[in-house]
Amino acid sequence: MPNSRSFDRFEMPRDNERLLGRPLPIVALNTESADDPLQPGDFAVDGVDIYTNTLCHGAGTEGDDRLCGYCFLSAAQLKSKNMMGQDHVDSILDWATQPNSPIETASLLGGEFPLHPDAKEMVHQVDDAGLNVRIVTNGSWAFRKLLQNDDVVEVLKADNRDNLVAVSLDSLQPEINDRYRGKGATENALATIAMLGEKQIPFRVNATVMKAAIDGLWDLYGFARQEGAQAVLVHFPSMVGRGRRWDRLPNMRTHKQIEIPTSGATFDEPHEWEDSVRWSAKVYNAKRIPEDSSFRVTCEDGYGKVQNCRLLERSGSLQFLPPNPQTGEMPVVACGLNMATAATESAYLFRDGSLFTRAGITELSRARARGTTYDHRCPLRPRTSLACIYDRLEPKNQSTP
Repeated sequence: MPNSRSFDRFEMPRDNERLLGRPLPIVALNTESADDPLQPGDFAVDGVDIYTNTLCHGAGTEGDDRLCGYCFLSAAQLKSKNMMGQDHVDSILDWATQPNSPIETASLLGGEFPLHPDAKEMVHQVDDAGLNVRIVTNGSWAFRKLLQNDDVVEVLKADNRDNLVAVSLDSLQPEINDRYRGKGATENALATIAMLGEKQIPFRVNATVMKAAIDGLWDLYGFARQEGAQAVLVHFPSMVGRGRRWDRLPNMRTHKQIEIPTSGATFDEPHEWEDSVRWSAKVYNAKRIPEDSSFRVTCEDGYGKVQNCRLLERSGSLQFLPPNPQTGEMPVVACGLNMATAATESAYLFRDGSLFTRAGITELSRARARGTTYDHRCPLRPRTSLACIYDRLEPKNQSTP
């Protein structure tokens, strides 16, 4: 395979070396916008995702800066030093909390969110805005350092809010989890989960499942439940960003072997992930979770048949990325699978406290396009798999966390 390097018997795409070692802000190249400003009530979403920074020093030890091979962000994004200030977060929260807004939650992400120097203050900003606080972390030392602040702990465990911490852990076996996330990643995640339990902070486990981790899924589910997690959310391996270069996406209509080089996941059929991982979650929910249990395993319907596109319903997501340093505009992505192309295809732009629809070819214009083989209007077709992060397999009578 050209332009690649071997990694533990798998082929791994090489990052563009010209891009490494210099800050590359996430920018919206097309800054034209259309339509009047959009209000929160124009969307059928109950939360906003705020990517406060693109810093990620790896999920392992403090000295291990290896990036997860299957990350949905690009290497250029993760290696940039672009980040939001507190004023940017305030501006997003002001927009999200307008009268009659359906938005109830703000998620703080990165990169690794606690690596932001103002992480503590941002937790309070969301709380002061009256929204639920969600934090996504790989369980890093930086997150446990953040929890040393008693005021942060009090916010996260508040009884009157639906606050939550999501900890990334793919497998209980270090030889599997550390292989993808960095040396010491498993130890870090387990230490963070134990700390959350001790401090009685609500949490769930996020698992990105490669083929090597499938056999250990029930052990992971059982561990999470035993430790007091509210849920396990199972993700399919990313096929965008670092997970897969755009020019190497497989044709999911064939029955040829599919490889995701950076993650080491190999599937013999397009629906093998669906058949194996979704089946595991479905059976566990039915056989191992009592009817009166609040714990649940939800699973992204990764290779299921997409019937419609949430972008067109404005019910997908609103993911605010760090602003262009020159213009101050933030790309706002409506589909999480388009994060790697936020620079050129984000559906919206956020400027001066208002949200606008971007003009030109974007994830929205792609979603509106017809005439594809499947004609389900997914903006990623026909370039990628039948993957949708918004369709989930869930236990009966239980909702997605």
